[in-house]
Amino acid sequence: MTPLVEFRSVAKAFGNEKVFEEISFTIVEGESHALLGPSGCGKSTVLRLLAGLDQPNAGKILIEGKLVSDDAKCLVAPHERQLAMVFQDLALWPDLTALENVMLGMAQLKLARSGRRAKALSSLATCGIENLASRKPREASVGQQQRIALARALAGRPKLLLLDEPFSGLDAVIKRKLFQEIETHCVNFGITLLLVTHDSWEATGLCSHAVVIEDGHVAEHGRLCDVLRQPASIILRSFVSQWPSSLMRS
Repeated sequence: MTPLVEFRSVAKAFGNEKVFEEISFTIVEGESHALLGPSGCGKSTVLRLLAGLDQPNAGKILIEGKLVSDDAKCLVAPHERQLAMVFQDLALWPDLTALENVMLGMAQLKLARSGRRAKALSSLATCGIENLASRKPREASVGQQQRIALARALAGRPKLLLLDEPFSGLDAVIKRKLFQEIETHCVNFGITLLLVTHDSWEATGLCSHAVVIEDGHVAEHGRLCDVLRQPASIILRSFVSQWPSSLMRS
């Protein structure tokens, strides 16, 4: 089976500052992965490389077996990669309504404006916030803003959803509701998930697999319930010590 995502010996540096030296891992379609590691290890950079927003200094990135980035070259443009990304700061346009924000995220789709509008309204409804269509982000709560960003990401029906710590600052009740919604969307629309987080509850609450980056390399990769039984990385050992009785997600 061809992996949905494949990183082959990917290296990234900004000037003389190395982010990581050699990252290799695969993600199979339908899996939900947590991308874990200490601050500064390059988790967000991995998402940006996958999305085509940055290019690797060396190595290859493939999506569905197709080479999309190769040794500092972008071979497939970001809007052609069939993925969507929700950033930590959500990146909502403050002067646009929720509906307009979602429509803007669909600009690459070859649809008439009326078609984009109908699809955007459907995506807002899917996230339970169709009543917010005319509101601007500042008129919505933090949890509602999260749903607007999620609706924008889901509107194009991506094969891969990238989440870069989008739950920071949310309370446990809102997080739990969002997790349930995201899981439902992923199942209903056949979306594969890659989540960057530092939070053990987020990782185990939303993901079945993990990729752990430490010291510029992939330290662990596999099903969370398996790697947590005998964790080799610092971060997974800390997960087990913080919450030993609840981490075994099957």
